[in-house]
Amino acid sequence: MCHRDYGSKTVRVSTCNLPLTNCHCRKPSVAPAPLCCTAQECISRKATPRRNAFLTTARSSPYVAAAKGLACSLAKSNPGSHLIVMGGASDSERLSAEQLEYLKHQASIPGLTVEYRIVPDIDFPNYDNPRFHLNWIKLQAWNLTDWDAIIMLDADSVV
Repeated sequence: MCHRDYGSKTVRVSTCNLPLTNCHCRKPSVAPAPLCCTAQECISRKATPRRNAFLTTARSSPYVAAAKGLACSLAKSNPGSHLIVMGGASDSERLSAEQLEYLKHQASIPGLTVEYRIVPDIDFPNYDNPRFHLNWIKLQAWNLTDWDAIIMLDADSVV
């Protein structure tokens, strides 16, 4: 049986055929997740570094300015992080050429890697408030499988 030791409390993780001394786990406050016991062995998740990113959308003029503020905020609070700004194929109808150019080339923000990705639009009308029909593109985040974890932030957020 493998256990995790949380100071004075020991918690059973899973049953395995290893002596207890082979399953050493870090305290739960340390991320990423500690060592894990599987059926026959204890494995560490430290072997491959995790690829994490922040994600936002900027589909209309006011949100381009908001995305600029979010990028600056992330650069100061999370230096070295990656921000994906997601846009749709139809954004060229709502954004000026200057705004699109900014989104495509804002990688010059020190301390932050910014990537602009154009993804297919999801065209599903919102009859209650038509401006929200642009938000369906956020479902495309599930297709960004080249990342281990993504934190979705509204463009008008400050972190």
